[in-house]
Amino acid sequence: YITVTAPIAADEAQTGIYENSVSIHPNPSYGDARIRLTFAQSGDYTLHITDNLGREIASWAGMHAAGEENIVWNSDVSSGVYFGVLSAGGVVKSVPIVVVR
Repeated sequence: YITVTAPIAADEAQTGIYENSVSIHPNPSYGDARIRLTFAQSGDYTLHITDNLGREIASWAGMHAAGEENIVWNSDVSSGVYFGVLSAGGVVKSVPIVVVR
């Protein structure tokens, strides 16, 4: 299952402090993993979870505001290394996700 929480609004004066990023907690994950997305400005984004062969395991896409957004991923996959790939504002960021069963 996937749970998306509402974006955390960014104060206009603080918008410049953000840069696009993606982080995973806990990592390694033993079940649900919280994916934290940070955006420098509003716009479209895509987030893909891929395995080590590049096969897509899960994906999200949508509009976002500047600031942070959290996604809960039920990593109901076998043990291994996966990658979270965020694309937003012409910038692509990637982070490894270790799943332990």
